[in-house]
Amino acid sequence: MDNAGFDSGARLLVLMRHGEAEPHSAGGDEDRELTEGGVEDARDVGAWLASQGVELDLAIVSTAVRTRQTWEAMQEGGLEGEDVQYDEAIYNGTVDDLAEVVRTASDDVTHLLVIAHAPAVEDLATCAEVRCDLPDVWEPATIGVMAHPGSWAQFPADDTVLLVCRPGGSEGLDADA
Repeated sequence: MDNAGFDSGARLLVLMRHGEAEPHSAGGDEDRELTEGGVEDARDVGAWLASQGVELDLAIVSTAVRTRQTWEAMQEGGLEGEDVQYDEAIYNGTVDDLAEVVRTASDDVTHLLVIAHAPAVEDLATCAEVRCDLPDVWEPATIGVMAHPGSWAQFPADDTVLLVCRPGGSEGLDADA
């Protein structure tokens, strides 16, 4: 990701709001599935991250169906990941819950993806120095890429939001940098 201006010495955290989901499910909120557009957007995000050279060491994904489907679609788009963990704490989790999940990542992890829900995802991004335009509302499948300079146990420390992207239809991702 050096071509996008990322510091190769820092750990990278990719925060993602799940793709667009159906408004209702007979099984309740946790069972809501992605729409066709949500699957396509997640594939596009996965392809874009892969094209930027991101190879994940770990993906931490909410247990909701829509977040699991988002991760699967990102992999279909070409994003590779060595390990995935499904974490119930980040389904309906707060910003503190998300930060705690990041803090538990091993320091062997240099590229970390967290797929969760609004508003905790965007709230976590505002805990860092922001070097790009943050949208008022993170639409489904929006990602924020953060640089983290030290041990995950100290997250968030001197973190910086470097880039926020969201699906932009046929043109690919729109980057706010």
